[in-house]
Amino acid sequence: MIETRSTRLLVLIFLAGTLCFLLLWAGTLGTDPDRNAFPDEDDFAVDYDAYIGEQIKTSGTVVSTDPIVVEVIPDGSIPITLTLQSVDNADSISPGAEITIYGILEPNNIVSVTDTTVRQPWESYYMYLVSFLAGLWTLGRFLRHWTVDRQTLSFTPGDN
Repeated sequence: MIETRSTRLLVLIFLAGTLCFLLLWAGTLGTDPDRNAFPDEDDFAVDYDAYIGEQIKTSGTVVSTDPIVVEVIPDGSIPITLTLQSVDNADSISPGAEITIYGILEPNNIVSVTDTTVRQPWESYYMYLVSFLAGLWTLGRFLRHWTVDRQTLSFTPGDN
C-alpha cells in the first residue's frame, strides 16, 4: 500500500495532473451531429432563411405569454424575438422565465415547438445556495471527525 510520505505526494501530484489533463482534453472535443447538436440562435441569426424548416434548439427569456414570445440573444448580434406555437405547458410559463426551446424554425420568427424546458429565475439561485450549504455541512462533518497527519500526509480518525 502507499505508506511513505513521498509516495503519497507523488500519487497526489499524479492524480491532480491527470485531472487537469482530462479537463483540458475534454474542452478540445468537438460536437457530434449524431448526438442531437441542433442549430441554435448563433446559427440562424446570421442567415435565418437557410434554417427555415430545420429542427433548432435555443434558449431565451419569456417576454410575453399571449402569444408566448421569447427573446434570444445571439453572440455578437442583436436580440431576436421568436413567437412560439404549439406549446404544451403554456400555462406554466410566465414573463421573465428562462426557457429552452426545441422545435422547427418557421418563417416570420415563429417556432413550432416540440419540447420546452422552463426555469424560473430564482431556481438557479436556490440550486447554488443549497449546493453551497450542503458543501459546508459536508466539510464541517469531515473536519469534526478527521484530522490531517502532516508526517504521513494522510487523514486519521479524530478523537470523537
